[in-house]
Amino acid sequence: MDLRTCMRRVVRLTLPTVAALALGGLVPGGTASAAPVARFQAVAVESGGGTAVAADPCDTATTLMSYIFNANTSVVGVGVVKSFDGQYDLGSYDRILSVGTRTDSWGWKCASGFYIGGPGFCVDSFFWNGSSWQYGGTRRDPGLYEVSIQNMARPWRFEIQARRC
Repeated sequence: MDLRTCMRRVVRLTLPTVAALALGGLVPGGTASAAPVARFQAVAVESGGGTAVAADPCDTATTLMSYIFNANTSVVGVGVVKSFDGQYDLGSYDRILSVGTRTDSWGWKCASGFYIGGPGFCVDSFFWNGSSWQYGGTRRDPGLYEVSIQNMARPWRFEIQARRC
């Protein structure tokens, strides 16, 4: 195994349940559901050591897997990450997603999350369930938020609207 492969392994630690939110088709008792379930989950990321994790599909995707759109109604650009690998181009995120822009406009085949950099801003999140946009909740706390949809074919589509709160 080469050094790059070793360095890209991550351990994901889920923050307290209060920071995590599962949406749409919530499944009582943990049983499977055919309904799409979107997750906008706060995560802490550590590099190196820990349990080995499979290669991130965002690194090898050849077709569009997911995108994040920063709505035209947003008041500010939002930090976004391509992969949760603990190695971000700008510290806590890879790029700033300008208002009215989608991550796939940069050639990204995948977007894994968004970053709220400071207090005083909120991000309202939405996801496409295959037929309509669904509200995914509001994030008010600074931090890195993972986005994913269970029980739904890709590409996953997310819209965020940043505002002062």
